[in-house]
Amino acid sequence: MKKSSSGFTLLELLVVMVIIGMLAGYVGPKYFSQIGKSELKAAKAQIDALEKALDQYRLDTGHYPSSEQGLAALNAKPASEPKWGGPYLKKTSLLIHGDALISIGRRASMENSTSSRTEK
Repeated sequence: MKKSSSGFTLLELLVVMVIIGMLAGYVGPKYFSQIGKSELKAAKAQIDALEKALDQYRLDTGHYPSSEQGLAALNAKPASEPKWGGPYLKKTSLLIHGDALISIGRRASMENSTSSRTEK
């Protein structure tokens, strides 16, 4: 009498594992390179928005913000600027903290970015 075997052999399982490994080795790097490209494009878009905000500030006031005013002059009217027509950075994921410019990125809110920055 023949014994009926139901299941896979070790060789069949190894072949399937090799195929899955080859697919992961091919798809994985392509997927992660796209993530890097999207982050780079987002950073370039933020820099472009900042450049346009600075140019608009210059067109309105006749000069760029001084070192004393810093980048905060793009969001809050400096006392010495009667022609200020801002805020120049409206909906953005950039946080201006003194003279530092911080990209919030994928974080949910600005509170998360400031608290995580101080924890480091």
